[in-house]
Parts: sequence; structure tokens; C-alpha cells
Amino acid sequence: MKKINPLFYCLLVITLASFGCSEDEENLKPTLSLGVTILNTMTWSQESPTFQPETGVLVKLYISENGTLSKTPLHTATTNEDGTVSFYGLDTMRYIIDTLKVIG
Repeated sequence: MKKINPLFYCLLVITLASFGCSEDEENLKPTLSLGVTILNTMTWSQESPTFQPETGVLVKLYISENGTLSKTPLHTATTNEDGTVSFYGLDTMRYIIDTLKVIG
């Protein structure tokens, strides 16, 4: 198996402004959703100046606290045919996203 160099991917992160609350009304806590789209920058050419969504990319979401990255990912997901993954129920904090595409 060969890993693709992550520099060949353009990562677009879209934070969706969806808030939810816990069922316990006394401890209302907003949660966030995060949508990520992976586009393959190697598909761009002068004849076709667009990036294609990349399916099958493993996306890992890590917590970043005080400049320290968590040792294990909080969530992992694999991109669908549109090159997207979504993470739900996130607390308001800093996150780091890591991607990996394995070929063959």
C-alpha cells in the first residue's frame, strides 16, 4: 500500500452553524456540526480547471488543547462519493483534521 502525499489534496472545511442542546434543560450546552470536503488538486488542468471530489479518504478529527494534540482521534470517517464527511455533536473548541488516502 502507498500513501498519497497530503499536499496533493485541497481541504475545504465548512463549519455549519447548527446548534443542538442536551435534553436536560438546566444544563443547556450548544453543540456544533462540522462538514469537510476533500478535493483532488491533481485533477486540475487548463482544459478542465476544476477539482474533483475525492472518495475513500480517511478523515481524522483530533482535539487540540493548549497547543497539544490528542493522541487518538475524537472521530474518524471516510469520504463519500461527494468527497465529504460530517461530524456532529462537537463542543466549541479547537480541532485538527488529518487526512489519509491509501492506494492499492
